[in-house]
Amino acid sequence: TWLNAATYPVTISPVGDTFGYLSKGGTSPGVGSDTIFYGVGTSNTTAGSLTNIKAWIQDNNVSETLTYKVALYLNSDKSLVAGGVDKTQALTLGVPYQVTVSDLSASVLASTDYCVTMWQNWSPRSGIGGVLYDAAGGSGGTQTLAYGTWPTPMVPSTNTNRYSIYA
Repeated sequence: TWLNAATYPVTISPVGDTFGYLSKGGTSPGVGSDTIFYGVGTSNTTAGSLTNIKAWIQDNNVSETLTYKVALYLNSDKSLVAGGVDKTQALTLGVPYQVTVSDLSASVLASTDYCVTMWQNWSPRSGIGGVLYDAAGGSGGTQTLAYGTWPTPMVPSTNTNRYSIYA
């Protein structure tokens, strides 16, 4: 078979298995703690499982530590599908970082719109920054809420930003 004759390592990645905005956005938001960011993406045409979410983040104030977590919501009613646990990342002022969170376990329906989200909590509380984005052309939003238990449903303000967060 072709697998026996292949040059290793072999990577198998179905087309269209990623949804959200993969590009590193050019703008960093000037918001503080207690902000949930989300971008809308449509899942593949085949149902499957989701185990990780990636995001581009940046600190705009002083070098500090960001506590964050990620979740997946249905876009139709903003109900929680799966929520992750706290992670931390030390950040250097003005340096973008790509973070990967691999603690999710979610069943994903085929061809369904989802909100791929990240919730931030800066330490010290003077931190500002967040998920990088490109303005216009997207379907995203934010919600300000004291960092803690994932809300369900999420009640965000919508915008046209394309947040650099994907599953």
